[in-house]
Amino acid sequence: MPNLTGDPNAPVVLSIRALETTDDALPELWNTPFQTLLNNDANLHQRVGTLETAQGQSGAALNAHRSAPVLDHPDGSVTTDKLADGAVTSTKLADGAVTAAKLAPGALAGAVPYDIALYRSGRILGGAVLLRMVLPRDITILASGHRASCNVPPAANWQAEIRLNNAAAGIVTILAGQTQGSVSITPISLTEGDVLTIIAQMGTDFALEGVSIVLRGVV
Repeated sequence: MPNLTGDPNAPVVLSIRALETTDDALPELWNTPFQTLLNNDANLHQRVGTLETAQGQSGAALNAHRSAPVLDHPDGSVTTDKLADGAVTSTKLADGAVTAAKLAPGALAGAVPYDIALYRSGRILGGAVLLRMVLPRDITILASGHRASCNVPPAANWQAEIRLNNAAAGIVTILAGQTQGSVSITPISLTEGDVLTIIAQMGTDFALEGVSIVLRGVV
């Protein structure tokens, strides 16, 4: 008989009567294994019916989920161990979906270098455009390995802003009295036609001269 304990995890036992010699069945079916098979089928039917009822009237919610063209799984439900090897192919990835920020350290070690370098001699006027480059190909600017230096150090901390399509993307900094600077930038993916610019700070540092900046990238 059905489970009446109230425990949803308790097994549901539903038996049907055994075959009798008067039933319209072959004699070889009157055996324990066949009876067990019938009982298991009845129990499975009972459990599926209970599940469907619990999901809504006539199992409507379960049926809707089962027949949906796109399954309504919650965020984070598809984990690594649920994906078969080779399941995520290039055709299933949107253009630009895999950015440098989503790659493990060293993943781009074998990529072709594509560094962007500039040198501005003499004094750097406030607001000067040090670089304006329209990208001829898709490239990725990495998170580290960039360089900045100057021939004559600034009197005060000096900075230049890196912009991608006129949006802030990073900062170049040379500290007062130093000839070696630093570049702070998050990994960014640039596509053909994007505009990369580097613009000096608005105030002129009359001591600073000869600035060199190199951004490390790959294609």
